[in-house]
Amino acid sequence: MEKQINLNLARKWRPQTFDTVIGQDIPIRMLKNSLYLNKFFPVYLFAGQRGCGKTTSARIFAAAVNCLNLSDFQKNPTLPLPCLNCSSCTAMTDGNHPDFIEIDAASHTGVDNVRSIIESSSYMPLVGQKKVYLIDEAHMLSKAAFNAFLKLLEEPPKTVMFLLATTETQKIPITVLSRCFQLIFPAIAHAELKNLLLTMCEKEAIQIEPAAVDSLLQETDGSARDAINLLERVRFSDQAITEELVRTVLGKISNQELITLMTHLVKQEPQALIMYLSDINIQARSPAALWDGLISLCRTLLWAKYGVSSLPPAFQSVAQAIQTLATACSRNRLHAMLTFLWGQEEIFNRTNKKQLFLETALLQLCEQTNIADIAELFAAAPSSGSTSGSTSQRSNASGNTTTTTETKIPSKTQSVTAGEPISPPPASIVKSQPNQEAGGATPPDMRWHAFIALASELQDQFLASIFKQATFISHTDGEPLVTVALSTDSPFFKSTIESAKTLWLNPLKQCFPGATELAYKTVSKAPPPRQPISSAVGPLITKEAATTQPIYAQPYQKRENGDFLIIKNAEEWPTASLLLSTFSGKIKKVADS
Repeated sequence: MEKQINLNLARKWRPQTFDTVIGQDIPIRMLKNSLYLNKFFPVYLFAGQRGCGKTTSARIFAAAVNCLNLSDFQKNPTLPLPCLNCSSCTAMTDGNHPDFIEIDAASHTGVDNVRSIIESSSYMPLVGQKKVYLIDEAHMLSKAAFNAFLKLLEEPPKTVMFLLATTETQKIPITVLSRCFQLIFPAIAHAELKNLLLTMCEKEAIQIEPAAVDSLLQETDGSARDAINLLERVRFSDQAITEELVRTVLGKISNQELITLMTHLVKQEPQALIMYLSDINIQARSPAALWDGLISLCRTLLWAKYGVSSLPPAFQSVAQAIQTLATACSRNRLHAMLTFLWGQEEIFNRTNKKQLFLETALLQLCEQTNIADIAELFAAAPSSGSTSGSTSQRSNASGNTTTTTETKIPSKTQSVTAGEPISPPPASIVKSQPNQEAGGATPPDMRWHAFIALASELQDQFLASIFKQATFISHTDGEPLVTVALSTDSPFFKSTIESAKTLWLNPLKQCFPGATELAYKTVSKAPPPRQPISSAVGPLITKEAATTQPIYAQPYQKRENGDFLIIKNAEEWPTASLLLSTFSGKIKKVADS
């Protein structure tokens, strides 16, 4: 039997039976049911992230298939399996079972290795009822090796079973996946991993604080092996493991320090940010740990902004500070910070000067424009106002005086002709928008102005241009439909809006509570007046030519470099007019093919 005294903790505490595997209830139940019903598949695929129990479960299953007490388990499924006492289980524990062959596909990737498996699989098992092949890291096999494997995987001998283990299912050919019974092993839950480490420390006489376990598990992503290896790394640093010791060894900062850092970012205090980075000795901290901590904190703040009462385990000890910080920033600002961090992560991972890049990224976040939620803008607006302007003065930190002019919207909404595009008001007007109607309700047409202002910040500027030219028709509070009239009844415009619904839906909900859809109304328009024919326009043409082809139907004007579109009636050329209003340049006529 394998000596346990000199093994590291990850190998010493490797599960030997199904009952000792943690966090994988569903795949373990499926394997036990397969054994209980005596129903086996020729190929099993064990897939999941690193350190979650794939290879261990495959070995346990292989031992259980050939366990001499399998028949007793099928009569009484409460018995432990494998039994670890019979000759087959003992051979598996010692690593010399003749019917269990484990292959590392990372070092046996070629066709010749597969051919040797095909040849040996034709022999009968020596001890158990099945000859079991465990192919670990199966995604490392070459394409030619997989192709050579296909026929055997589809119709293997009845006495042969293949167990494939992989962390990258997407690299397994679909032809192989279709021949496998797939078992997905998810990341292990925080609570189960914490209980495992505390039990392990108790039996191994390791002194550790529960808070230190929480800090350690933040680095594992649900991997039991990573958690145990980190525990063993920290245990040799001191006699007792504290939360501060874990942070020192891993180069992390405390949650309170992280919250203070985020406070400087939210309040846009670059000078205080640089000084604080020096105070906490950022050079001695792990840049990757700080980067991941900022992302986790932004996520936790979003949870708090959306009213989630149960915060992630890592931040439960500072829940009150999280709630206080969440009130100081908007959801849109947090989304913008997360977008920036995700967008820069690839560069961060590639650079060799991570400390310098991290400091630069934090300063960019500090200077990032504050993006307020539309609800906050309405809440902060004054309760009354008229068509006037007011000027206020304030002194900044350097003693200079800053003059701010606020423009107020008239109390009565100006009528808009159907079909006439509404231009969004300036940002200063949107931010200082007063409540217009009795009871403080914001008029629907002004909500549409606010929606256009948000749409102007979208990545799709063509979509924003469509909304700017649309006319608001109606909306009833609580109803899902907002009715608008587009500048032209174009199916292309409508399909463009519907395909980008994920972009404009959230701004629409902010401006129109309860709204989830846009309805389109066709506005009838009078035909454009017929242009008179005059010699001043050009050379005289015949009466028949004027009747069949009016002047405004000849849109191209001859130039030295070709024919360019000259729009004399925008209603006849809506798409071209939209393009010219959005992009600088000219539209050139191309010869028909």
